[in-house]
Amino acid sequence: MEANNLNETLFNEAKSKGIKYIHLQFTDLYGSFRTITTTIEHLEKNMSDGIGLDGSSIKGFTNIEDSDLLLFPIADTFKQLPWNERGARVTCEIMRTNGEHFEGDPRYKLREFLERVRKDFGFEYFVGPEIEFFILNGQRPADNANYYASLSTDKYADLRLEIGDNIRHFDIIPECFHHEVAPGQHEINIRYDNALDMADKIQIHKFVIRHIASKHDLIATFMPKPFKKENGSGMHVHQSLFNINTGKNVFGDETGLSEIGQYFTGGLLKYAKLITAITSPTVNSYKRLVPGFEAPVYIAWDYGNRSTLIRVPKYSTKSCNTIRIEYRSPDPLSNPYLVFLVMLAAGIQGIKERIEPPERISKNIYHLTEHERKQSNIDTLPGSLEEAVNEFKKATFLKNTLGVRLYDSLTTVMMKEWESYASAVQEPYSKDITDWEYEHYLYM
Repeated sequence: MEANNLNETLFNEAKSKGIKYIHLQFTDLYGSFRTITTTIEHLEKNMSDGIGLDGSSIKGFTNIEDSDLLLFPIADTFKQLPWNERGARVTCEIMRTNGEHFEGDPRYKLREFLERVRKDFGFEYFVGPEIEFFILNGQRPADNANYYASLSTDKYADLRLEIGDNIRHFDIIPECFHHEVAPGQHEINIRYDNALDMADKIQIHKFVIRHIASKHDLIATFMPKPFKKENGSGMHVHQSLFNINTGKNVFGDETGLSEIGQYFTGGLLKYAKLITAITSPTVNSYKRLVPGFEAPVYIAWDYGNRSTLIRVPKYSTKSCNTIRIEYRSPDPLSNPYLVFLVMLAAGIQGIKERIEPPERISKNIYHLTEHERKQSNIDTLPGSLEEAVNEFKKATFLKNTLGVRLYDSLTTVMMKEWESYASAVQEPYSKDITDWEYEHYLYM
């Protein structure tokens, strides 16, 4: 269907449903949703001409002397809000006023790289994230339940189901609900999808979780480590590559991981340090990435071993088409568009360079001594945002993938984040959670 006809159809459909207001949503470098609300009367024009955006007011986007950008709604992401029939929301991409794509738009950069991988390799990239989060009453956990708590002790089991009902409205299929390890911690997994659609879905999923929690006078936070003595929240990402011609998963063969799967794993492990600034993008992220709380800090891999950075689930190896690689360090405050982009870029480098992964580590790495880890050549992820950004600066292949503009913007924004934390008055290098962190990350 032609763009103008599509816009007219969407406009008429929205009007017939009684929609009056449309929330135009886009994602900034931090991974946060930003919103401009317009009216039904302007929808058609916004679809064809875009709506003005001040890029200089978004950290890392544009300078004040070159600030004019345009938001363009993506028609097939348009959905009426289940909790307010007067409103709808739609995902947007960002354009320059000269008609070019804005090179700092995370969604566009992921879409661009996925298209390149399809063209050059014939692969479609699928991902399945596991999103953990906390439900708080004020700044404390809203419940005291434990891992896989039963319904009789799981105070907010019905709240998770309410979230499930609402995300279905946005064509997001929930697959698994449960209470997580820490008090107030929850997980709702959604069905895997291609990386671009999944990044869109994660943003909507988080949007819905926050809204439903707020409706009950609670706070949903995706902060990686809100409590010092409790497990943090992760966003483990299961990944697979499918051949676009045959529809087959290229990661699997009769032995387990195929040669391509091995090379992809090798690339992820070789470049793990270089992509950590994207998968763990906040100061608080590195309070989660410490030994002793099931956090994946050790750069190693194995089948079924949850102490390694990369785990190949054993139950996924029963079929060549279901086998997948789980990358365990990302956290739910990360930008999903950028996370999927850099993980895929590292894996593709592994394929291009034919990088063999190291020997599998079949022991519990958390129980090994430092000497034993050195003997097995087990390295660790960066221990701070500052260290991670310095590693990121070494990633020439990422500069080529992200583009110089986005790569430099990310480096600058993350280093300023570290400097802001380091200059905070309240014990800046403390391992405890500071007021500064709550102010910065609680609502991101």
